[in-house]
Amino acid sequence: MVDARAFRFYGTLLIVAFLGVFAQSSFTGQEVVGPLLKSYIVNNLLAAVIFTLLYNWRKRHIEKLGFLFMAGTGLKFLTFFIVFYPAFHA
Repeated sequence: MVDARAFRFYGTLLIVAFLGVFAQSSFTGQEVVGPLLKSYIVNNLLAAVIFTLLYNWRKRHIEKLGFLFMAGTGLKFLTFFIVFYPAFHA
């Protein structure tokens, strides 16, 4: 069962993601498509997965949460540079 705080986080993440895409589209006048949209989707999915793991481990591994958070950030960083950077760099 999903805790109310986790559900609120997922809802907020989704709303902020849509607002970010809308704001970028409005300010640049261009549609957000292609590798940029894919990178936004993957980034938000990774954020949700990392949050879920941290939330589930918050009581068992409290002394390691900071390191696990940094590992999640590193995973997002590596995912961008391995998967998406070549498409943006081309």
